[in-house]
Amino acid sequence: SPFRFPLSAADAKDTLEAPELAVATDGSVHLAFASQTADAERTLFLTSSHDRGANFSIPRAAAKSGIFKSVSQMKGKEITREIRLVPHLAAGGKTLALSWIDALPQNAGVRLAFAESTDSGSTFSTPTSVNAGAKSRPTFTAMAVGPNGELACSWLDNRGRNQAPYAAVRPAGATAFEPESLVYAGEPGKGTCPCCPTAVCFGPDGTLYVAFRNVDDGYRDIAIGRKKPGASQFEGPFPVESHAWKFDGCPHDGASIAVANGRLHAVWMDARSGRPRCYYGSAPLDTLNFDTREIDASAPGTQGNAKLAVDATGGLHLVWEESLG
Repeated sequence: SPFRFPLSAADAKDTLEAPELAVATDGSVHLAFASQTADAERTLFLTSSHDRGANFSIPRAAAKSGIFKSVSQMKGKEITREIRLVPHLAAGGKTLALSWIDALPQNAGVRLAFAESTDSGSTFSTPTSVNAGAKSRPTFTAMAVGPNGELACSWLDNRGRNQAPYAAVRPAGATAFEPESLVYAGEPGKGTCPCCPTAVCFGPDGTLYVAFRNVDDGYRDIAIGRKKPGASQFEGPFPVESHAWKFDGCPHDGASIAVANGRLHAVWMDARSGRPRCYYGSAPLDTLNFDTREIDASAPGTQGNAKLAVDATGGLHLVWEESLG
């Protein structure tokens, strides 16, 4: 039987918030999820299993946040959007890393918050900010753990008046994140695709890879930024596909990436054929020249929201949504 964790009535119509699951090296399973717990409050809950999923603890509040409301103009109309917490969770032994989008007081903005637990989630450290830019507004976030315990977060940020991907690293053994780096500024005056989530992962040598949906002459294809250990800035962008999908809009569907067996692997959605379909590509880590193909060309319907995971043996696992016709 599935475990069920109650949400509030305010969450019933919310399709923008997703839970986050992580498995630690000791076999414990941890779940983070957000819920609107008051008119102006969202709470980030954590529940854990220490018997390999047979039982879960009562969800406990790991953090609380106000609700930031973003106001923008679209086709002459004022649009108000509420920013979600969008939790990310990573586990290793008794250590849990947790990040989320946290509202600043008086609706002044948001920050990418980070807290850590060294007792399997029973208590967390005081939240700190991953981003430092005074005008930054991180959204469409991601988090990853490196081979030596380093951490990285990526996000989209409009501090330059157009959305562009940024990333920050906390070195192994450090207590704070280093200043964030711009991954790629995008087209002048346009930036990158503004509403597709970023993805981030490490290579075995600590090289950082950030995936985002780029905009190039009207084409909205996935690209990779690469930052080698000791480098001061990102290289790239390296296109996963070049001029594959011309589209005037944002599909709200980003890539997922992972490193295994000396290659960078990526899955994503685009609609180059006229309907949303999912694709897979991989490239050697030294060149980042991708070979790509459709994941399930025989499927009749539309596809989207592809995710990629690597197991301890280097095996790749893909999951995606698919309609039946």
